[in-house]
Amino acid sequence: MVLTLTAAGLSLWISLDPVFLDVGNPILARLAGRPAGPLTIAMLLPAALLTIRWASGRTRSGWQTLAFLLGLMLLAESGWAGLDPAIAAPWLHRTVVVMVTAVLMTLISGLGIPRVIREAAEKGDWLRNISYLPASQTTVRCGACPLFQQPPPASDWRDAARRVAPWFGGLALLSLAAVFIQEAVLYVPGEGAPLALPAVLIVAAALAGLIGASLTFAVLERLDPLGMSDRGRTVYVYAAEVLAALVGLHFWLTVPEWFQLGIVRQYWMLFVLGVAFAGAALGEFFQRRGLPVLAEPLMRTAALLPIAPAIGFWFFLEEEPHIGFAGATPALWLLAGVFYGLLAVTRRSAVYGALSGVVLSVGLCVLWFQLDFQFVDHPQLWLIPFALVVLLAEHLNHDRLTGSQCTALRYIALSVVYVSSSSEYLRSIGESVALPMTLIFLSMAGVLIGVVLRIRSFLYMGSTFLMLVVVTMIKYAAVDQRQTWILWVFCIVLCTAVMATFAVFEKRREGILTAIQRFRTWQR
Repeated sequence: MVLTLTAAGLSLWISLDPVFLDVGNPILARLAGRPAGPLTIAMLLPAALLTIRWASGRTRSGWQTLAFLLGLMLLAESGWAGLDPAIAAPWLHRTVVVMVTAVLMTLISGLGIPRVIREAAEKGDWLRNISYLPASQTTVRCGACPLFQQPPPASDWRDAARRVAPWFGGLALLSLAAVFIQEAVLYVPGEGAPLALPAVLIVAAALAGLIGASLTFAVLERLDPLGMSDRGRTVYVYAAEVLAALVGLHFWLTVPEWFQLGIVRQYWMLFVLGVAFAGAALGEFFQRRGLPVLAEPLMRTAALLPIAPAIGFWFFLEEEPHIGFAGATPALWLLAGVFYGLLAVTRRSAVYGALSGVVLSVGLCVLWFQLDFQFVDHPQLWLIPFALVVLLAEHLNHDRLTGSQCTALRYIALSVVYVSSSSEYLRSIGESVALPMTLIFLSMAGVLIGVVLRIRSFLYMGSTFLMLVVVTMIKYAAVDQRQTWILWVFCIVLCTAVMATFAVFEKRREGILTAIQRFRTWQR
């Protein structure tokens, strides 16, 4: 083993150091120089396999691990030896080779070898009979020569493969991080990182392989190298989603010209929303198929995706005000509101329903911004949608809240509605007929809702601001327009109404007192 490790270390040196480019016998042609490194590993690997055939116990386990390591080195050094000596960013390309090699070894050890052994055990009776017996009971000697010794159970190769698969996966992730760090450091705006196009595609294919392996480990419990529970295996799905995002980041760092296309630059936010819709649909599909390990991560990620383009719009707004259709119009927010509304219906979730209302309200705010309706000039356009969302959320969650909490939410939301409308109306009284009529409509709506639903807060707030509209309009007509007869008419009508109220009260005292008692039982 010491000799093997020494030779492997020397082969690693030969494959990496450019000084060995012209070293070697010309007769060997392509086998001289740096290719001598992987050739060394190619000779060490069968020697290690023969040694494993004769070993047992911990020695056999150590040689099996070394055989997998030699396989990794063989692939990596072959890639290094084939690189052009004059290639730009040589260490970036070497790291790519390590990452791709680690991904291949992860797939081979985590999926390939266990499947091959399982199929062989199903087809061959001898392997099925001895695969779970101790090595001492499966050894058959023919003479004294150990070359005729029957190999120990094949199942220990499956165990060894599962043992090294997480280490290869960890190496793949580390080398992947190193690749992205180098790409970011070497990135040139408009040109990207100096990575050859075949290497770009190979890295993307390697990431796709990791995505497939992660999803396989999540779905098939028997192939999970870490032996996690059903809930724990959702980590593999989240990892697959992160890897999918890294594929896009990798392309953006290496081939940025692909992202300069008009359709991508203009509509990337809508593409993200499309992915969110697709993720939610797949999550619902897997939920109905009884695969919560896939459904839960997909649904959660889909619920977060609409926030990403929204944040991106506001983050890049100053740098790129022409960011495109999705950012320049409220379509993004309105579609996100529809998305959360669908989630609220399919998942029967009040949280998604409230989130849908909030997002739609933000979409309206973006619309007012695009139409140049300033908040100071039209506060009710900006504030009333949010207040209505609060009222709807309170109504849907009435059973979960205490009486005081419900009352506080109602008064706060109604105050926002009526105060914002009143401020705009009082600031421009006499200049517009639509503003007082809007406040009258809102006040009457509050009164009617309070009567129908028997909620005193709606009735109180609606009556109060209805009276405010009437008094201010009379004051404007009588004082500002000097039409004093309107004030006299109002006073006469008011006195007549008061006298009529007292007369009706004296005549129907019992019925009115009973109605007042019933009114006190209404919700606050």
